[in-house]
Amino acid sequence: LAELKSKFPKPEQVKIGNDATIVLEGAGVTVESLEMQKGFLSITACPGAEVVVNWKEPGTDGPTMDFEPVGEWAKATNSFKYPQDLPEKYQIRGYTTKFSGTADERSKRTFVFDKPGKYVVSI
Repeated sequence: LAELKSKFPKPEQVKIGNDATIVLEGAGVTVESLEMQKGFLSITACPGAEVVVNWKEPGTDGPTMDFEPVGEWAKATNSFKYPQDLPEKYQIRGYTTKFSGTADERSKRTFVFDKPGKYVVSI
């Protein structure tokens, strides 16, 4: 809970719709304001990168990040069966991710800060 409070210091300025997915990776990401009804936003910050997010996109349709269940229930063994070639991380999660939209649309919502510094992500 403390990590969430540090990432969202102004929760009253954050509105995330049921069809929105937000991925924040890195200790230095802080969301000052965020409004998104649909779509995804992904921000990754390396150690030493300080990223402030001010993203307001109410009602805009954008590319989405969807979660696709994998595997199936095997009644005979009373257990879940996964495809043999499925990486372990997806077996643990029970799903994979699938993105809609073009690569260009997705790139406008994916931010990777791989060098220390101060950054702002806004729209």
